[in-house]
Parts: sequence; C-alpha cells; structure tokens
Amino acid sequence: MTRCLHEAYLNKIKDSATSANQNEIHIVEYEYPRARNDQIINILKQNELDEHIKKGYNYIHLGLIQIAAKPNYRLGINSPILMMLRDIRCKKFKDSIISIVESNLHDGPAFFNCYPNFSMNLRNDKTSKSIKLYTKLPNDIFDEDSGPIQIISLKTIT
Repeated sequence: MTRCLHEAYLNKIKDSATSANQNEIHIVEYEYPRARNDQIINILKQNELDEHIKKGYNYIHLGLIQIAAKPNYRLGINSPILMMLRDIRCKKFKDSIISIVESNLHDGPAFFNCYPNFSMNLRNDKTSKSIKLYTKLPNDIFDEDSGPIQIISLKTIT
C-alpha cells in the first residue's frame, strides 16, 4: 500500500513537472570551521543554486535543514549558545524565524533539525541570501579569533 502511494506521488510530480529530474534529492553539507562569537551565515550558497539551474531546475524545495555547533575546546566549560535560523525575505521578524535553539556546549555539540517545507525560485537574486543562521556566544568565554566553535549545516533539497 505504501509503495502505491509513493508511486502515485511520484507520478503526480512527473505530470506537473516544469523542471528536469524533479525526483532527485540532494543532500548538501557545509562546514564553517572557525565560526566566531557573533556570526551570520548564509545557508544557501550561490554555487549550489547555480548547479541546480544548470540541471534544468527552476525551483528548490527545502525539506530538512540540520545545524550543529561543535565546540573547539575541552568539555566542561560553561558556554551558552543561541542559534536562530531565519528567512529574511519576511518583513516581520516573528514571521521570519524558522527555528531557534538556546543550548549550552558544556557537554558537547548542540544541534537541531527543522523542516521548512517550502519552495524557492532559483532565478531570484535574493534566494541565495534569504536563509540565514545567526549564532551568538558570550564574548567573555573565548577570543573569537581562535574559532571557538565549528558550525555544520546539512540541507535536503529537492
């Protein structure tokens, strides 16, 4: 039964497809090895979007975004962290928040998964700058030039 539903879903996609290879799922991982105390990171990279355009896509669908913050220092140090994922195309701040996490890297990495579940036009100039991750660490724990944390993002794009 599940297989029939899956095939019906795929057939519906094929019937309404305006792009080639609509059934591909792309998992893209990116690492920011020397993240600073206060940092704003673009989650969608223009070169990733250009690759999709070359393959004939007009839109991308953000199915899953995983974010991890890993400390580059020994465990046991009290180090609170705030991470917020936003779609800055929204004019109201409250509406722009996709996910927000407040944690502590005292015991190791902090991570979150979110499922934005929306599509974006690849040919729009603002698409590559629209999904941003804001990270905030207290300034009095580490010298930010030492790269106190490592940020890893993984996106599932169809």
